[in-house]
Amino acid sequence: MSWFSYRYWWFVWIMFTLILLLFLVYCPRDSAFCNTDELTSRIAEIDNNLDSCCTCSSLGSKAIDCPDRELVFQVCNSNQAIDDNFRVFLNGVEIGLLDLNSNDLVGSVFIASKDHSVKISDADFVCPLDKIKAFYFDPSIVRFGNNTIEMKNIQNNGNNNEGTIGIRNYLLKNSELISPCFVQDISYNMSSGEDFTISFNYTKCCEK
Repeated sequence: MSWFSYRYWWFVWIMFTLILLLFLVYCPRDSAFCNTDELTSRIAEIDNNLDSCCTCSSLGSKAIDCPDRELVFQVCNSNQAIDDNFRVFLNGVEIGLLDLNSNDLVGSVFIASKDHSVKISDADFVCPLDKIKAFYFDPSIVRFGNNTIEMKNIQNNGNNNEGTIGIRNYLLKNSELISPCFVQDISYNMSSGEDFTISFNYTKCCEK
């Protein structure tokens, strides 16, 4: 084969060119392999992250060190009307689910701890803890500066979406999270069936 390729390099080049042309002409546009929409979307996301970065040296770096504190955020169906269900991602990593198919103050709370015995005992959120589900995630996911929360729709419940995201830093005492300090509150409002992406800036343990 090496001898053939060397001797008839022009034939190999013609065949390669023909195969490439046939691929471009006949590749189905709805094929996941041929569709460039996802690639374009990923490039745009990278550009976005670079544009929103405070300093290039902070991109992807660990979050600010807050001794004895754990970052926690809650997604709450604060309008008490049925919303869609979602998979929740933080900085591209899936960290839990949201079941908002209820006319009530329901939602989920996401705790940046590998220790699943840690519990919130001094809540500072809209939704009461007895009506929400707790999820835990690796604290190393949290970045210094810009952090992105994505809510990817997994069930359209046909009633639009409106709620709040509360972000707090809780003091960890034994296995209890107490004395929350404010980081940020975010409101969201979108149509049924849609995904939702929001960013929050995290450069200080407490904003207030």
